[in-house]
Amino acid sequence: MTIKARDRKLLWGRSGMLCALCKRPLSRRSASNRDHDVLIGEEAHIVGQGARGPRAGSIRESEIDGYDNLILLCANDHTMIDKHTGSYPTERLLQIKSAHETWVTERLDRREGASARTEPIRLRAVKPGHPIPLPRLESGREAWNVVVGSMSYRFESPEEGPASVLACDTADEFLQEMSDCGEISEHIVDAGRRAIRDAERSLASSLSRLKEQGLCAFGAQRSMLLSGGGELPSAWREAIVIVRLASEVADVDPLIAVVADEIFRPV
Repeated sequence: MTIKARDRKLLWGRSGMLCALCKRPLSRRSASNRDHDVLIGEEAHIVGQGARGPRAGSIRESEIDGYDNLILLCANDHTMIDKHTGSYPTERLLQIKSAHETWVTERLDRREGASARTEPIRLRAVKPGHPIPLPRLESGREAWNVVVGSMSYRFESPEEGPASVLACDTADEFLQEMSDCGEISEHIVDAGRRAIRDAERSLASSLSRLKEQGLCAFGAQRSMLLSGGGELPSAWREAIVIVRLASEVADVDPLIAVVADEIFRPV
């Protein structure tokens, strides 16, 4: 099994992106503009995986990767609790997790106060001002990787005139399928590898139809940060896909997308 996206969001959000033991921030800014910022937190299991895992055996296997059995820690504290299970039994870790999440909530309430409810929701790029290379999508798997886990979408179709009506309709159908796959990607992943492969095959067929109409697609997924509304900042992923006439673009170079770095959304 794997940790579901919903459980992962709950864990990081309720933990405030801080270690539940030492309260250390679990994200680090890159020292170079060429490198991505990094997350250094670890999604630790309270009851360990496998028969010999730390504190193993007290819950069903289907519950191992659930939110209730996870605690967000730095690497040092993760190692410590797994090596010193006598000092950190299941009951104590559950208490530590609960107390930490309560502390995060109370800290937010004190800091934000009544004004937090009127703070606008802001969605911004992790690396503001950086153009985004959009590689040509040549396979269903490449298209799937752009939308899986995405939370928002920026799509662009060719204009009628340079492109035929049929070409524009084909592009719109492809972009709609990309959006649909992104919206249900969590369920597809939960269904297993066969379901993922079926989605990739369907997207591959759509890419072939684009090619028949003299079109090609470019896309990438970018990391963003959602803040405001009285909540702690949380990770956000956005899919960017542009469909163009093949005759208008080079065969080897990716498109370079310049998109707004911040979006303000009313509460």
